[in-house]
Amino acid sequence: MKKLLLACVLFFIGLVLFMPKLNLLYTLESLLQKEHIQIHAKESQDRWVDLVLKEVHIGYDGIDSLKIEHASIKPWIFYNRIDLTGVKPSTSVADMVKTSAKALHITHSILHYNVAKIEGEGAFGTLEGEIDLQDRKVHLILHPSKSFRHNQILRENFRKTKEGYLYESHF
Repeated sequence: MKKLLLACVLFFIGLVLFMPKLNLLYTLESLLQKEHIQIHAKESQDRWVDLVLKEVHIGYDGIDSLKIEHASIKPWIFYNRIDLTGVKPSTSVADMVKTSAKALHITHSILHYNVAKIEGEGAFGTLEGEIDLQDRKVHLILHPSKSFRHNQILRENFRKTKEGYLYESHF
């Protein structure tokens, strides 16, 4: 029994370490291309336990929308995590979206296979929520900073509740 458990653990560690993470990125890019979303990273590095991307640009329908200074993707099969730092709107949309995020963390666990959790902080305040992958719903709670409370984006897209400012959407 111990040998079987050891073999399973070693297989899992080997799978995580030798997984072709760049190929996963290319597959993700091709899947998102069908939805008119383009991802371009200036530098990508497949490390043993994660995939690191630097200077990532995300566009929609050919419009550069988002810039990310650093992204770390950890595809560990049972527990997956994406850490984004330095998230800012691109110059083409900066007039509409006048905020940025210091850090965003997206986690997904096989124990809750239909939900991805989101946490973030930035000029807007702090953000927490989840994405229901099965029902295709987004549920976010924002605790805005004092400077962001009077922002037009907040008034148009979020509604005030006891928990904070709520954003719900379908995709």
